[in-house]
Order: sequence, then structure tokens, then C-alpha cells
Amino acid sequence: MTFGKIITLCDTTSTDVRRRNMNLPSLENIGGSLNASGTRGLNLPKLRSVGGDFVVDGTGLEHLPPLLEHIGGNALISRADPTTLLNDLVAAKKSGVLKGDIFVDGGLYDASATRPFLKKW
Repeated sequence: MTFGKIITLCDTTSTDVRRRNMNLPSLENIGGSLNASGTRGLNLPKLRSVGGDFVVDGTGLEHLPPLLEHIGGNALISRADPTTLLNDLVAAKKSGVLKGDIFVDGGLYDASATRPFLKKW
């Protein structure tokens, strides 16, 4: 299954934080950005490509989808998300899978340094 443009998996007009179990087992490609901000239980087992930004802050996602080969934009996560996700994103940046930058709670994460750090604004 392929989507173009932007796919938003969260209700940005709602304050309901009880969204659970977003399971998209057949989704492989997104031509634009993925915004799953705050969506818990996110499952994208076949996702291979996101053409734009990868916004998964507040999802609790522990790892990048196992088949993911391309993120064309930035990755946005939260400090509350597992460090395993940040580690996966740093590895994706270093291997060229992630074309953009990593943002943690709006701050730019410098993955190019020997000891990565969160740049202060």
C-alpha cells in the first residue's frame, strides 16, 4: 500500500491522549510526510520509505520499522520516547537512510559528533 503527500495518523484538533494501537500492517511507502505524533501502539512492520518528515514524537515507538530504507526529511521525536528509537535514528542518519536532521522536542540533535548531543538554541 502506498500513500502520497502527507499522512497524518493523529487527531491534531483533539486533546484526547488515549489514542492506542495504530496498526498499518500493509503500509509500505508514504510519498510525503508521516505525522503520527502522540499515537500510541504504532505498528508499521512493512514501511520502507517516507518521502518527507518522520514525526513520531510521543508515540513510545521503541525502534524504527525494520524494513525502513528511506526518510527524505527530518525525524521528530520527544525526550520521553525510548532512547532505543534515538539510537536507531542516529544509525539511520549515519548510514544515509535519514536525509534530514533529528529533532528532539524541537531541538536539533547533532548526530555527526563523536559524542552526539542536543544543540542548545
